[in-house]
Amino acid sequence: MVSVRCLLAFTLTTSAPAETDSLVRFIHSPGYHTVRDLNSPGLILEEREVVEPSGVSTLTPFLRQQDRSQPLPIPEDFTHREVYRLSDSGMAVGFASRPMGHPQGSQRACVWDAASGRVELLELPDSYRGSCAFDIDAEGTTISGFLTGRDPPRLLPCVWQREPTIWRCTPLSVLQPFNPLLSSGHVVLSDNGQQVAASLVVESIGDDLPYYKNHLFVWQKQANDSWSRRRVAKQAVHVANINNAGLVVGRTTERGHRRAFVYDPQRGAVTLPPLAGDVNCQATDVNNRGTVIGWSDDPPGPEGG
Repeated sequence: MVSVRCLLAFTLTTSAPAETDSLVRFIHSPGYHTVRDLNSPGLILEEREVVEPSGVSTLTPFLRQQDRSQPLPIPEDFTHREVYRLSDSGMAVGFASRPMGHPQGSQRACVWDAASGRVELLELPDSYRGSCAFDIDAEGTTISGFLTGRDPPRLLPCVWQREPTIWRCTPLSVLQPFNPLLSSGHVVLSDNGQQVAASLVVESIGDDLPYYKNHLFVWQKQANDSWSRRRVAKQAVHVANINNAGLVVGRTTERGHRRAFVYDPQRGAVTLPPLAGDVNCQATDVNNRGTVIGWSDDPPGPEGG
């Protein structure tokens, strides 16, 4: 059985006398097709399966403005790119990769400019081997992600801040230098560029195959451009976003099941239950009004969950 999917968008129209919703189908894809992000001016960061002339299908990120879309280029000397988030100014962030063992490293954080179509590798500090960018503020001047290094092994969160000629990288303070959850748990940034959230290792247990105990932390930007760190929850959280008020959303695990997670600076941390009859749920985003969105999933079965 062949599965064909299409990308849908809902548009709220405010013309008198009453508000109405419209549904627009953008394009068919031979398979996978999803929205990664949507900014305030309406630019969409999408990812869809593209069939090459050779017959091989690849997942390709696109920026879409109404009925026009453009693929995001792969930096020279790289073979793959992954794009995560989009600023209101039209800057997209992610990473580019190439085969392991490359003398200049296999993965680098990147930023794409929708206006010019250019892609730029973000600064890599001395002694580090790789990097990844996960999030960008609304103005497109601050980016969050992580750095990797070896001898000794290091994986730690960082921010890049835009300067006249470069993106200056600042590693964020950590408890231990190796934080493997960052690669899947993400490092997120508020729209105003003032707060970062991620899960850090607070204790490693064992030597050969260590177990890493993680807690959730938030970094606050200070007047002198430094970042102060505080622990906000004694849980390992795969973070999805943080809003300007410091409300963090994502997912955690309870008794083998995914649960939507919310940290509110005023109320603390809570997990949210799935819909009736479902077994898993996850929070995927939050806006600056505090509205949280996500999904709830029923038990696995013949057609999947």
